[in-house]
Amino acid sequence: MYEMLRDRPDDYIASTRPLFAEAMRSPETYAESRRRFNSSSDNAERAVLLLYLNKFCFNGLYRVNRSGGYNVPYGHPKSLPTFPEFRLQAMAQRLKGALILHGDFREAIAFATAGDVVYCDPPYADASPEKTSFVGYTLKGFTAYDHIELTSLARAASSRGATVILSNHDSEWVRGLYADSMEIHTLEVRRSVAANAACRTPAGELIAVLRPS
Repeated sequence: MYEMLRDRPDDYIASTRPLFAEAMRSPETYAESRRRFNSSSDNAERAVLLLYLNKFCFNGLYRVNRSGGYNVPYGHPKSLPTFPEFRLQAMAQRLKGALILHGDFREAIAFATAGDVVYCDPPYADASPEKTSFVGYTLKGFTAYDHIELTSLARAASSRGATVILSNHDSEWVRGLYADSMEIHTLEVRRSVAANAACRTPAGELIAVLRPS
């Protein structure tokens, strides 16, 4: 999707606009589009369907099953989602000349050097490593050990002259993980993914900043 917006933004916008029609606002059409997305080997077709699925699914969530297939249910939007043409155009402008990588966070952070800024937004950690919450956005998930390694790699990038920013839950375990040499900033956000609307209450988050050492 990002590559098409960078290289062929007009084609991408023209291909996705027809999907934002009343005929596409049904569980059956959504299910068929999701099936096509999972079975297609055409990256351009998948990129076009991704925007439709994201806007018509449950709370804009991206999640896969154990086979790696996208499995987010239909969101039953009360009205037709607005086609985000101006946002797509703005994204296309930002992506001009960008190098887009798809891979493990370890590989991406290895590129960081003096003068770079790295923003890390992992699946959020629990209050302690023993607890588990949903991290199944990708096939392998994201474990406590991944959080520990991410923190270690962030410090290594800082030692090479990069500024690293991490976002996460505001918990004692995370604060302990980030404590050494990181600036901690706190904020409250409202959760929008919970199935039960009553559970979508403000939650504490933190932003940790690691400046070049």
